Amino acid sequence: MFNAEFFPTPQNVIEQMGIDCHGKNVLEPSAGSGNIVEWLNANGAKTVSACEINDKLRAILNGRCNIIGHDFLKVKLIILAIYS
Repeated sequence: MFNAEFFPTPQNVIEQMGIDCHGKNVLEPSAGSGNIVEWLNANGAKTVSACEINDKLRAILNGRCNIIGHDFLKVKLIILAIYS
């Protein structure tokens, strides 16, 4: 859809991951079009923060989570202190 490295996570795979997010602050480090972000929001995550390197995909995420950066490998630890 967006490039050769775009692999959206299907809903049935997300459900099999066994994510316990209720009441938790969650980081989605490579959010893509937001399938996991959407699931986290619908399943009780306190906050969802995300990174996405692709500008078009990041625009899709806007308003659905806290976008804290484009490359999660470059996110500063200071930001992570907010969630401790």
